Amino acid sequence: MNQIKELEESISNLIFVDKEGNEFTPTKEQIEKMMPLCKKRSRPSYYKLRHASGLGEEYGFKNINMYSDDGKKMRRFESGL
Repeated sequence: MNQIKELEESISNLIFVDKEGNEFTPTKEQIEKMMPLCKKRSRPSYYKLRHASGLGEEYGFKNINMYSDDGKKMRRFESGL
């Protein structure tokens, strides 16, 4: 149960950024949409997390490059589950 609380906190600490540079934290609804993915996979990709939240391609995560330096692999979110 404590792991779930920590996971919610980790997801809520992510910051979405749009192409104009506007930043916002995930809403309660977006967090609830991302939780099942994190429960299903211990290391979901940031790409799939964004998709699960309901946001489109125009959004990214602040200070997180969703792809590896060579652009071939997707970076993973450590859910801790």
